[in-house]
Amino acid sequence: MNDHEIRELVKSELPYPQLTDRANIAFEKAYLALRPCAERGDARRQASEEGWKEEAVFSKARKHRGLRTMAVSLSSVAAAFLFLVLLNSAFPALAESIPGLGGIFRTLNYKFGLGSNLPTYENLIQPVNVTSGSKSCEITVREAYSEGENIFLSLQLKSADEGINSAKWLSTVYHYDEALEGYRKEYSAAVNGEQAEMTKEIIFTKEGEIFECAAVIRLPHEAAEGEKLHVELQIDALRGLREGTVMRAYPNETTPEVEITEPVLLSFDVTADTSRNTQGEAGVTVDSVAFESYESTPSCFRATLSYPCIGGVVYDFPDFGWVEAHTEDGTLLDRVSGKDGASPSAEELSVGDTVTHTASFSGVPEGTRQVIITLYNNQPRGESIGDWVDGGVIGSCVFAEFTLDLETGEAAATENYVEEGYEKLPIQEYLEILKAGPEFQNHVFLPTASFGYGRLTGPDEEYVEEEMQGEWTVSFYADTEEPLPLEVEFHWGDEIALTIPLQEQEDSIPTDTGYRTLREEWGVNVDNCVLEKEQFGLGYVDSIKREYTACFYLNREQSLKQHFWHYGDPELMSYRILNAETGEVVFDHENYERPIHYIRPQDLEE
Repeated sequence: MNDHEIRELVKSELPYPQLTDRANIAFEKAYLALRPCAERGDARRQASEEGWKEEAVFSKARKHRGLRTMAVSLSSVAAAFLFLVLLNSAFPALAESIPGLGGIFRTLNYKFGLGSNLPTYENLIQPVNVTSGSKSCEITVREAYSEGENIFLSLQLKSADEGINSAKWLSTVYHYDEALEGYRKEYSAAVNGEQAEMTKEIIFTKEGEIFECAAVIRLPHEAAEGEKLHVELQIDALRGLREGTVMRAYPNETTPEVEITEPVLLSFDVTADTSRNTQGEAGVTVDSVAFESYESTPSCFRATLSYPCIGGVVYDFPDFGWVEAHTEDGTLLDRVSGKDGASPSAEELSVGDTVTHTASFSGVPEGTRQVIITLYNNQPRGESIGDWVDGGVIGSCVFAEFTLDLETGEAAATENYVEEGYEKLPIQEYLEILKAGPEFQNHVFLPTASFGYGRLTGPDEEYVEEEMQGEWTVSFYADTEEPLPLEVEFHWGDEIALTIPLQEQEDSIPTDTGYRTLREEWGVNVDNCVLEKEQFGLGYVDSIKREYTACFYLNREQSLKQHFWHYGDPELMSYRILNAETGEVVFDHENYERPIHYIRPQDLEE
């Protein structure tokens, strides 16, 4: 199940026809945090007094296209588990877009926190109370606010039509347009005569006898203090479903049950209020990380940092590590993505190049004096645990921390992270470790085991899934393209279940990058690795030469045992990698203790 399929699974369980910007961001955050588990099978673990024990993760064999590029296959149970995690992360409350009177900015479904602290400010939100309608409904713009970059709106819809009132939600983005490769937007917005983008589309949700909606318009140009903004918002159509009906996973498979096709034009004015906006130069550098400048408005806080690009490319963006911001009382500010957190394109950067990156967050609450900005190697609090160059796992370390005083505009390097149990690792040392590359043992690096459904086929069709035909896979990297006389020995308890030779056989099938061996009970795939520096780091590229994968195809009874192994006792199954010529044990999974780096004990207690 790939990213798109998982997203569609999430979408199928939601009352809305598409994921909102906030949901998409939360989805990526949750999925990327889980990918090390899904891809490696044992990269995300929990600690116990006996040591590491592998979590219940099902994954499919790699597609052999790089260090971290794999196809993930989930069983129905594992897919449901992943869905629940994603849903919980992306949608902590489906009513998040439902504002109450004067409370549109309390529980925002904007762009992942943009404006989420607006209700803490007094005399900020402007009443509008402009109503327009058609025969079937009337729509009111109740409140608005603009900090000079966006216009935040509270909308309300009322109708006397029982059919309309039977809807659970009504949206302007219902139909998927194949030509646009996206959802058709049945609305338009203009500010002072110029077309404007909506960064939170119009989705009305039922609240009692009325429908309510939070929406955000991005201004075509920044507005000055006191500038009048004339808005024309036209809603061409609203479509939705009734209570109990679920939107199908694939576009246009669910016919709308409720439709309003009479256009409604709302024309109103908002006055820009930039009086609470501040910005300034920070000018502080620590260990090659520079805090250059900041901007603060009630809706958004931005910190501009310069530092070396530390690693891979994820969804066409370079790896900038993970930047967080919190106030002096520990309140964590939501991260904001999209235009508010725009990143340079991947083509412009290589690992180690200095990048200037603006990290954006929800605005600080009124009365906040200090903001602490912290740069980590990856997402903290145990949310992201990845492979490390010694074959172990690495959690979150701190590259730099800065504290900004919003009243004076002064910034300084600080160490608040120590109280939270984090350690500092200078970013240049981190890069040097990456440049040194993986630590191979007997030409082997990062042996991992995974479980999925399916089996290898010929080169034209790499993989075929088969229901209830489990596949136990062991894979690793080698530092030579020369053939290694290795074999993988699979164990059920104290018994050897199967031994798979990795050397090329007489009937092996040549592939573009190596060879493939197919048997009734097992399959082997060996690939010469072609990795890009911009994608996987310097040392990885220079030293990893080959990738070996051995697949043990299980029958139904074995598959059920393997399923239990993941959810039950991990000691039921293990494997060893041996030198077939000498009998030397190259790697023994049962007796291997994986090294741990920068992982706090509290991150492993969950």
